[in-house]
Amino acid sequence: MAGTLTPSWFLYFTDSNGAPLAGGKIYTYVTGTSTPATVYQDSSLATPWSNPIILPADGKVTIYQDAETIKAVVYDSDDVLQDTYDPIASTALNSSLGGAAFTFGGNDFYPITVTAYPSGTAVSTVHPGTSFFSIDSNDLVGTYVLKGMLMAGAAETVSAALVNLSEGSPDTAIVEISSTATAGELQTSGAITFSAGGTARTYAVKTKTAGGVTSYGWSFAIVRTA
Repeated sequence: MAGTLTPSWFLYFTDSNGAPLAGGKIYTYVTGTSTPATVYQDSSLATPWSNPIILPADGKVTIYQDAETIKAVVYDSDDVLQDTYDPIASTALNSSLGGAAFTFGGNDFYPITVTAYPSGTAVSTVHPGTSFFSIDSNDLVGTYVLKGMLMAGAAETVSAALVNLSEGSPDTAIVEISSTATAGELQTSGAITFSAGGTARTYAVKTKTAGGVTSYGWSFAIVRTA
């Protein structure tokens, strides 16, 4: 049986200061319980992660799971609780029509003031609080769009883009959403054209404003529509 990516993860974990959560610990359980659940390093489910998973220096980890819905509890290296995620359904379960195939998230308190999508592939170039989506398009079935909440400053246009960090230009939007709503609104992109199948690429969300007036964005997700 082939596993699928845990939908919120190729995760980048940070501490309260935004630094990588080096040495942090991720414990995985069957959803709603304290029963340990096994997750894996590869889509063939051949190599299980330790439980807990110990985060590397850059705070990044790729997790695959089977069809079982899980819970994850995150601690720092000193065993201080950071967050709990429950339930987490696999991409296969979440990719039904209308469901979120991958959730990037996003920090709704972070001010967006840059007037161009930040250049490069470093963590600092993507929207704060968002995750990285690493997948081979051969593993995707159906049509997908980018959705997200955007709140513009006065007389401003705020935008978010899905970009490919693995190849081509990491600053060029694959799809884009924009808004001028000062009260905030959910926006939906056109259909996403992922890179050709055969190897996994890493996708992320970048944000910008047209004129530099403080704006906000959050709850970015890739959603299957057909």
